[in-house]
Amino acid sequence: MRSALGALAALAAAAIVFTVATRDPEDPRSVALVVVAFAVLVAALAVRTLAGPTPRRSRSGAIAPAALRRGLLAGLVAGGLAFLRAIDGLTPITAALLVLAFLAAEYVLSARGVRSRR
Repeated sequence: MRSALGALAALAAAAIVFTVATRDPEDPRSVALVVVAFAVLVAALAVRTLAGPTPRRSRSGAIAPAALRRGLLAGLVAGGLAFLRAIDGLTPITAALLVLAFLAAEYVLSARGVRSRR
C-alpha cells in the first residue's frame, strides 16, 4: 500500500507537469485536471507521511484508518483551496471557513464512542 501511495503521488505530479507544459491555461478542463491532480498529490503524500515508516516485524504493513482519513481530508482541503483560487473565490474568510469545516469534520469523525454503564 505504501508503494502504491508513492506511485500515485508520482503519477499526480507527472499529470500536473504534463498539463502545465502542454495545455492552454485558459482551458477549464486543464485547470480542473491540475486541481484534481494537486488534491491527489497532497492526499497521497499526507497519507504516506501520517502512516509513518514501514514496520519491520509486522505481518502486514497496513496503514491506520486514521492516517487514511486525515490524508484524504488534507487532500480535500488542498483541492478546495486550489479550486477557490482558480475561480477567484479565495479570500481569507472562505479559506478559514473551508478549513474550519474540515477541522470540525475531523473532530466529529475522530471522537470515540462512550459506552453506557447501564
